[in-house]
Amino acid sequence: MTKTVKKFLFLMSTLALVGSFMACSDDSTQSSTDTSVTTQINSASGDVDLKNATINENVIINRACTVSNAKFSGKTITVNVTGVTLNNISDAVVVAAAGIESGSLIIKDSDITTLTVLGGGSNSIHLSGRTKVAKVAVQKKAVRIALEDTANVTALTVSADRVLIEGDDNTKVASLTVDN
Repeated sequence: MTKTVKKFLFLMSTLALVGSFMACSDDSTQSSTDTSVTTQINSASGDVDLKNATINENVIINRACTVSNAKFSGKTITVNVTGVTLNNISDAVVVAAAGIESGSLIIKDSDITTLTVLGGGSNSIHLSGRTKVAKVAVQKKAVRIALEDTANVTALTVSADRVLIEGDDNTKVASLTVDN
């Protein structure tokens, strides 16, 4: 090969290599562990420990499991199935969606800004341990809200019929509004 052809091939190879690096965006170079939290939760085979992570995205839970240890920065956790436990979750808006049907949702040792109840039944929405919820809005009829241990609700609004609210001696609902 001539010297000119070798230089040309070297130059083309270099340009192709540089071009491939420049074409990669930041998102495409992230590791496979940088998937959405929703995907991590719904594709895991067991319970999910988020290891005190700060979550900056809304999350949808579509399988029975325990999700633990995360700050949600005001983002929404939508629970679509029965058998979910949220443990040591903070600064989250939680939606107990209609997909829970007559099943249960357990929120344990968590600080929740808002809990909207659109699903659940006689098996309950359980607030347990040291859970604190600033605002609960019950919009589903025939649901049971069970406060256990030292759970505390600042404001509870009921906008449905046949809602049962139960509490232990050390639980507290500071304000109750019935709006139906």
